[in-house]
Formats: sequence, C-alpha cells, structure tokens
Amino acid sequence: MISLLLTTVGVLPFSVYQAPQAHDPVSSIRIGWEHPAGAGPASDYYLRVFGGLVTMESSSGPDEDIDFDEGYLLSLGLGHRIGARETGLGFALELEGLWTDQDAEDEGPIQAVRDVTVGGLMLNGIADYRAWDRVSLYGGAGIGAAWLDVGTTSDAVNDFDDEDGPFLAWQAKAGVAWHLSSNLALSLGYRFLNTDDAEIDDGIGNASFDLETQQHVVEVGLILGL
Repeated sequence: MISLLLTTVGVLPFSVYQAPQAHDPVSSIRIGWEHPAGAGPASDYYLRVFGGLVTMESSSGPDEDIDFDEGYLLSLGLGHRIGARETGLGFALELEGLWTDQDAEDEGPIQAVRDVTVGGLMLNGIADYRAWDRVSLYGGAGIGAAWLDVGTTSDAVNDFDDEDGPFLAWQAKAGVAWHLSSNLALSLGYRFLNTDDAEIDDGIGNASFDLETQQHVVEVGLILGL
C-alpha cells in the first residue's frame, strides 16, 4: 500500500505540469491571436503606387467659365509608418510625387486654355486603422509645391501666356486598403487636390484671368512593404 502511494505521488506532478506540446489547442489560440493572418506590415517603410480618374471644377475664364474633360493622375509615394501594431492604429509620413493631365472643353468664343498638366511634390501625413483582419481605413492630408503647364491659345486677337509656378498646393485623401499579404495591399480612395491660382495674361487684348485648379480624384493603387 505504501509503495503504491509513493508511486502515485511521484507520477502526479509530471502529469499536471507537463509542458504544452506544439499541437496544444490553447497554445495555438494564443499564437493566432498575437499574430493574425496578414498582420503587418513586415517593414515600417512602404512604397505607394497610384493611378486615378480626375475631374476638375470649372474655373473662371476671360469670357465665361472654363470646363474640363476627365483626365488622369499618376502618383508615387515613399513612406515611413509609425505606430503600435498591437492597437491597429498607425501614422505615416510620406513623400509623394504626382502628375495629372486634363483637356479643357472646346467651347465659348475665346478658347484661352486647351489643357492643364500639374506636377507636384507633397509631404503627407496619413493615419490608418486596422478595422478588420485584412482591412484598413486611412485618411490624411498633405502640403507641398506644384508646377503647371497650361496649354494656352495665341491668335490675331489674343495672346495668352501663363505662369508656371511653383505654386502652393495642398490635398486631403481617404480610403480603404485590403491587405493581400503582410507586405502587399490593394487600395481604393478619394483625394481632393488644390493648387493656387495661376495668372493667365493676354498680351494683346484685355482678357487676363486667374485659372483655378481644384481637382477631385478617384484612385486605386498598391502599397508595397519594403
């Protein structure tokens, strides 16, 4: 009887405190909670590549408002993300170069502007929140400089000439990102881009005016962790 009791006492501690095995369900749950699928990014640096459809608000012209056809935007941004991944909140500083191009509608007796191209360099601050396992929401704003290439018209009556800049530019943006992996996300968003008015002078007549450049962009892109 005594030998049986000693044997039982000797076995119990080993059975109760045995280290969990790799297949232990509790350990698996803990690992899965700390490192959810698609969590990341694996690096704090990223590259953002975007393309978008641009519409521009009408601008005052020499005789009537100038309307614009739909155009396109291309942008490339390099960013550094700061924030606690455990909370799902983050903030990034981003340097972005962008390019937009649009044609003006051929209407009105004075066709002062044929097309407008904007090239800009922006410093953005972007906040993001990991709302679900693979979905993030983001929003931010940026400020920088922009240069304009305005296609103007010259004839026997008018000789328009534009100033190229640089001009002060600012933007606001928001969107959603789907995380395909720890280092790759697909993004869909909207941005508003405003560039200070460019003065268009008429060297012959008296039709000088300020060209307003306010652009709305619907964009898609990829975010690549570096």
